[in-house]
Amino acid sequence: MTSNAVEKAVLNQQSTAVTRNVFPDEIHQEYPSIEESRTKKAANAVHAVREFAEIIVLALIIMMVFKALIFQIYKIPSESMMPTLYPGDRILVCKCAYGIPVPFTDVSIPGLREPSRGDVVVFKFPPDHRVHYIKRLVGMPGDTIEIRNKVLYVNDEVYDVAEVQFIDPLVMPGAVSRRDNYGPITVPPNAFFMMGDNRDNSNDSRFWGLVRDNEIIGRTVMIYWSWDTKHGGFPDRFAHIRWDRIGTILVDR
Repeated sequence: MTSNAVEKAVLNQQSTAVTRNVFPDEIHQEYPSIEESRTKKAANAVHAVREFAEIIVLALIIMMVFKALIFQIYKIPSESMMPTLYPGDRILVCKCAYGIPVPFTDVSIPGLREPSRGDVVVFKFPPDHRVHYIKRLVGMPGDTIEIRNKVLYVNDEVYDVAEVQFIDPLVMPGAVSRRDNYGPITVPPNAFFMMGDNRDNSNDSRFWGLVRDNEIIGRTVMIYWSWDTKHGGFPDRFAHIRWDRIGTILVDR
């Protein structure tokens, strides 16, 4: 072997040694193995799934607290509160208006205000708490309630509600029905007298008695959606949306 050939061989060996000794880490990071790439992708996927699950759980907790303590939505199934509420109305009820019950205790956090005559109220149906009713509060504790020939008297004065309607001209005597002639009675403490605005077609305190304060769920705030449920199935109802009722505020009615 000539001297030039020997020198070239030595230079090649030195160059290879420098490359292997000076840049080992950089070469390893730039070209990771297939197994390492798969492991990293799997770890990233697990992390993404865990973050998504945490967001979903947090959203569900917030929604449950919101529903349990602040607002709840209901749909109106009957005509008992017409013309204030129609079948097909969807309403928003403020559960913190009169106080927030602490779960599993008899303690309640004070609400925004006390129940007041004229409020449209959602409450647990006294004979069956699994059922929720909506009526207008017309009698407070200590009030004397009497109905004479369809006219409501509170403390011997006529109590008028602008939204009330009568659909039956017949006046029934008290001996036949409590609908048109009732009382007088005095509302006891911690109780309320409820009536529907559709006076001739409402199952209310005239027939099943008083509502206790611990049976009240909340005050109706607004109609957030409304459509006529008498028209066919779900797709057909979009042609009968009551646009003029959506957004109606009920706190002053």
